[in-house]
Parts: sequence; structure tokens; C-alpha cells
Amino acid sequence: MKITTQKTATLLPFPSPGLCQPNSNRSAHYFFEDGSLFARLHNSTVIYCVWGSELVRCSGFFRDLVNLAIQEPEVSTAQVSTANAGNTGTVETPGTGKSEASPLALQASEAQFEVFLECIFSRFGEDSLESRPAAFWLMALEMGDFFDSPDVTNLAKAFISTGSDLDPVVCLHLATLYRVPEWIEPAFLALLRAPLHSLTPEQIKMMGFSPYVILAETKAKISEHRALCAVTTPPVTHAAHCEDHMACSNSFAHAWWGEAGKTGIAIALVHPALVPIKRILATIPDLNTSWQMAPSCRKRTAMALKDDALKVLLREEVFIANAIKELKKF
Repeated sequence: MKITTQKTATLLPFPSPGLCQPNSNRSAHYFFEDGSLFARLHNSTVIYCVWGSELVRCSGFFRDLVNLAIQEPEVSTAQVSTANAGNTGTVETPGTGKSEASPLALQASEAQFEVFLECIFSRFGEDSLESRPAAFWLMALEMGDFFDSPDVTNLAKAFISTGSDLDPVVCLHLATLYRVPEWIEPAFLALLRAPLHSLTPEQIKMMGFSPYVILAETKAKISEHRALCAVTTPPVTHAAHCEDHMACSNSFAHAWWGEAGKTGIAIALVHPALVPIKRILATIPDLNTSWQMAPSCRKRTAMALKDDALKVLLREEVFIANAIKELKKF
């Protein structure tokens, strides 16, 4: 399923010295006097005339289309008799794109095609694309894929990555639909931090059944793993001069669960907000144990936890990495 976008602002194409005076069926913005390729949109009478060399350079779709048209003769060699005058002439093969009377027929809306053309031809004018809204770039991404244009696709990717704040569901959908692997991880991590019940049926439908299952399974694995880690208080590494191992261990256990005035590791692990695991691990040296745990024991235990707990707790990163790997296969 593709996202349907609508323009949220009026497009202002660059001024071109090669622009013709518009008439009833010529594009007001994209009919160049020195254009070499003519096109008409499906179910529209508007004719476009642009520089064919640029479209061929930037678009595999137009490259194939023009190459196919080159193989067809522009005029028929057959003689054509007119009913009244009895004279002979030639008829142009329809749809070659070589003249205004024989434009290529394209399956796109005016908004879609003009967004595509603006991305192609903006570099020849003074108009900047930086002010374009997110809807413009979503449509450009779709048209870059449709017309097989890496230039337009990469341009859209750059602006969407740096200039827009997309919903992670939309971002994941676009990443899998238009093969943008670098968007998958940040979108997936954002979705992991949100509760599943916050997703609407429309968002789940946009995401797709398989990606949603991957998300749900990964969240379940992480939650189960963290719960097991939370309820298993790690052993204390006692110093040689520790006077009371039992009191020392109890003090650490209380700190692990969050007593003595601070949120403990266990509470952070089972918190529904799904705090990043490395942020949780960074708080281990600062566990607020009571005076019953000697500083040397606390230091030794914290050092051991940074090694042992790190290996155990970071298993969830394997779950995440495997999920992202699966999503990149779509």
C-alpha cells in the first residue's frame, strides 16, 4: 500500500527563459520552447514539453520509454488519402513523445508529475526546494520510485531525513516500501518504546501484518528477558575485609529494587517506557546502598556487574538486531 499525499502548499517552479506563453492545453510551468520531449498525463489534456535529455539522464523509466520510441518511425511511410481533396500525406505515429501532437501518455496526476519535474529541473533555476513541506517530499519519494529516478529518490530521502519529523509508523512503512534501510532502525526503536495499544488499526494496516508481528514478538521477548533479569538480584562480590556478608548482600538487594530513596535497576528494567538498556547499566555504579554495604564491596560488585550483567542484559540487542535484519528483507 502506498501513502497518498496531497500538496499542502502551492508549488512555485523556477522561472525559465525557455518557457512558452501558456495556452489552453499547455502546462503553465513546464512547456519549454526548446523542449524535446512531449508528454500528456492520463485523463488530462495538459501537454508538457521539457528537455528530454534531462529526463533520460535522471530516469530509467524515461530512458526505456524514449529508447522504445526511437525504434518506432516518427512518421508512417504509408500514403494517406484524404476523402475530399484526394491528396496524399503522412501520419505521425501516436505516443512517440516527439511532437505536441504525439505526446507520451503517462499514468500520474498533475501534482505528482510536477513534483517530479520540479525535483529534476530546479537546479536550472533560482527557486529553492528547501521550503517544500513534508508532503512534497513524500510525493517526490513515491515519484522517484515510480519513474526509476535515483536522483529524485535520493533528494527526497535527504530532505525527509533532515527536514521532517515523520511518525515512526509512516517512516517504517516508507522504509520498507521504497527500500530505505537506514530509516528502519530509528523507526523500529521508536515503536519499541511505545505501547502496542497506542497503535491505531489504520497504523497497523499501514505497517503491514508481518512487520507488526515482528514488532510485537520483539517487544514480548524484551519484556520477558528484562523481567527475568529484574527478579534475579545479582550476587555481591565481597571485599576480603567485609565484616558481614549477609548485611552487605541485603543492602545491595534493597538498592537493586530501588529502596534508600532511589529507583533501582529492577524497577527500571520492568518500566513500561522501555528505557534503553545501556542507560540503565550506566546507573549501576551509583546504586544507593546503605552504610551496611562497604564501599569496597559496592565498587567490586559494580565492576563485576558491568561485565556479567552487560553480557546478560545486552541479549535484548540481539533480539532487536535480528528484527531489524528481518525488516530489511521486505
